[in-house]
Order: sequence, then C-alpha cells, then structure tokens
Amino acid sequence: MRFLPLLFCIFSIPLILVSCSEKNEEPELITEHPTRLHTIGEFYRYKEINDIGSYETGPIMITIDSAETVNGTLSEAFEIPNEERDMEMVNVLMRFELNSEVQGDLTFNEEENLHMVVDTGENIQKPDSFMSSLISFERIKLNQDKKESPFLRQFTFMLKESTAEEIKQATLLIDAPIDSEGNVVGEDLEIELDFTQDN
Repeated sequence: MRFLPLLFCIFSIPLILVSCSEKNEEPELITEHPTRLHTIGEFYRYKEINDIGSYETGPIMITIDSAETVNGTLSEAFEIPNEERDMEMVNVLMRFELNSEVQGDLTFNEEENLHMVVDTGENIQKPDSFMSSLISFERIKLNQDKKESPFLRQFTFMLKESTAEEIKQATLLIDAPIDSEGNVVGEDLEIELDFTQDN
C-alpha cells in the first residue's frame, strides 16, 4: 500500500504534461497586429515565430520579420468575391530592399514569385490577393530612390485543405527575379518556417 502514492504521482505526471500541452495549443485572440489585421475581423493566432532572418536573391534583399498561423472570420463590412469569410491561413511579414544599383527593369511580384508548401502537403501557389500586400520591383526601387525605409508587408497564404492549428512546418518559396531578356537574376530561395520552436 505504501507504493500507491508513488504510483499516483508517476501516472499523474504525463496527464499534467498533456494538459499543459493542450493548454498551449489554445489560439490567442489578436487584439493588436502590425498590419492591423485585428481591425478587419476576429482572428486567432495559434503560433508565431519572429526575427526569421534576411535573405538575398539577385539585387533584392528580403527580411522576414515574422510568420504566424491564424484562423478567423472577416468582418461583414468587407466585400469579397467568393464570400468565404471563415479563413485558415499562414501570414508572413516581410520587408524588401535593393542591395545594389540595378540598370533596367526586373520582374518580381507577389503573384509570380511567392509560394508556400506546408507540412500537410498542401501547395499554395500565391498569396491571397485580398489579404496580402502588393510588391513589385518598381515599388522596391521607388522606396530606394526616395531613401525610405523598407515597408512592412503582409503576405497571406490561404489554407484550403488544412487548418492553421495543424501546421507545424512550412516552406516559403521565393523565385528569383527575371530581367527583361528572360534571364534569371539570382537564386531561388527555400526558407523553412518552424512553428514548433519557441520565441
């Protein structure tokens, strides 16, 4: 009989750990957001990672401030084409600037150059046009010419076959820019986003 308290403690520890783990999975209501996401609906964040790093492809330098897994509902005040107000998404917040002088134009934009693959196997070809910022080589160059700091831009990758809660890993794919003759300028980037890590 004297072993019963000890056995109770031993078997209680896994239950406590599971309980804590489940508690940590509860999403957090977003009440403030760098891109004011909280002003357009009710959104919940499952996981966020910050200060991911800076990367270069050709003359473009990309700094990834943060990434987050989010679900929520868009406010009725906003009209959207497909009326799908319930959303599951991965948001990536980035800044773009030039690391050198560039002669001529390059093709680089959110629709053609930004993609994502998540660990459920879902492949997202481009950011959502309604929820995402616009980016182009012309915009990046204009900022540089005006000597303005790189603006923070949000790119939202909508999940159709997965939920935000499921996502533990994602790969952000950034295609290199292309010059006016169709030549690739720089290296394609594959940036791993690990939502299991602690900030």
